Amino acid sequence: NYGATLIYRLTPLTTISVLADGVRERFNESPERNNDGYRILPGVEFDPLALIRGKASFGYRNLNTIDPIQPDFSGAVWSADLSYTLLGTTRLGVKASRDTLFSYEVTEPFYVQTGYDLSVTQSIGGPWDLHARGGWYKLAYRRAGNQQMTSASRIDDYNTWGGGLGYRVGNTTRVGLNADHYRRRSGRDGRDYQGLRVGLAATYGF
Repeated sequence: NYGATLIYRLTPLTTISVLADGVRERFNESPERNNDGYRILPGVEFDPLALIRGKASFGYRNLNTIDPIQPDFSGAVWSADLSYTLLGTTRLGVKASRDTLFSYEVTEPFYVQTGYDLSVTQSIGGPWDLHARGGWYKLAYRRAGNQQMTSASRIDDYNTWGGGLGYRVGNTTRVGLNADHYRRRSGRDGRDYQGLRVGLAATYGF
């Protein structure tokens, strides 16, 4: 990849940027995924001391596959990870994204994933908190021979929800016991699944 980023500090708490880069990807074992393209992504980032924290970008991506029978993509992409703290005890978070991703399917090597996550973290006294979250995503596939990925031949739905108990270590680290349920519903037989994952996680900079 090659590119450049223009950054401008608009206010002490707000920074705006424009990313422009060229993309050249080659796969020795999966040449059908070889592609060239570019991205243009204006964005904004808010300082941790701002009322709304995090960053967001919205722009355009062009992806041209080298193999003429594989699908191309050109269209809007975005990414956001923002949070707001209410009354000093409740943290509300939202993540949203749209971009192209690689698939393990040979006949559908790419898909466009669009979706969002919502979360709430509530302080329950001292360093302890409770966390709840949910995510909803659509995966739009295109088969080989269909030249525009913006028109899906198959759409899978992927959902997740869960929560956990957290403990803060200092001001920047959170250790949590989490449980999450995952479910996928596919337009193709044999691709549905669901499951439960329980584990410990440590987050730095929370």
